Amino acid sequence: MTVIKHLSGADDLSSVLALRLEVFVCEQNVPVELEKDQRDTASGTFHVAVLDDEQRVIGTGRIFRDDDGRVHIGRVVVKREFRGGGIGEAVMSELAGLALSEFSSQGMVTIYLFAQRAAIGFYERLGYVIESDDIVLDAGIEHKLMSRVLSVCEFQRQ
Repeated sequence: MTVIKHLSGADDLSSVLALRLEVFVCEQNVPVELEKDQRDTASGTFHVAVLDDEQRVIGTGRIFRDDDGRVHIGRVVVKREFRGGGIGEAVMSELAGLALSEFSSQGMVTIYLFAQRAAIGFYERLGYVIESDDIVLDAGIEHKLMSRVLSVCEFQRQ
């Protein structure tokens, strides 16, 4: 059985950061200095951790409101051996719930994310749409800006 845990910047993020290091730095060759940023520990940033039976973090992601007021999901990863088993969907569902509880206005919120090209189909299955044809390079990896408008009513039906 998996457990989902919510963390903020004031909490110990070491296990979350270790998984991100494993995936982004070791698997995808993202420079280590680009992986962790000031958003991780900033007030108003929320992290989700999915734990396995042994209390190891096997999936994670974060959500925050940027300086322009946009709500962003990012740093979504799943440990390699758990991919394809619904962990990514669980992370995204928890982050969507946090978006509604922490950032919504009148029961609605628009969520943005920068999806790696290889993950676009995953996010499309969750209701996200590509915002433009522009490609954004982040750490040398191609991304597309995607968004989803989410309402409390829609979320409760999921």
